[in-house]
Amino acid sequence: MHNHPPKCHNFDTKKIKNPSIRHKFLKQLHRWDAKTTDQKLKVCPSCKLVWELITIGKLRCEYYTDFPTYGKQRVLCEKCF
Repeated sequence: MHNHPPKCHNFDTKKIKNPSIRHKFLKQLHRWDAKTTDQKLKVCPSCKLVWELITIGKLRCEYYTDFPTYGKQRVLCEKCF
């Protein structure tokens, strides 16, 4: 499991102007971002909300009401636990 975005060329340079290469890079970057999101976010089977524990600063739990639940792990949230 990688914790960093995929390594790629800098697309702001004048050397690379091929749109197919840029599209491939953006697709890889989105795939990496989706995997890390699925690991951090969880779905509560009781209240059906997507939630995550945020550890920056004070430990807190954030809830998201309008968020896709496909591919997320099912774990009880702090309110329902």
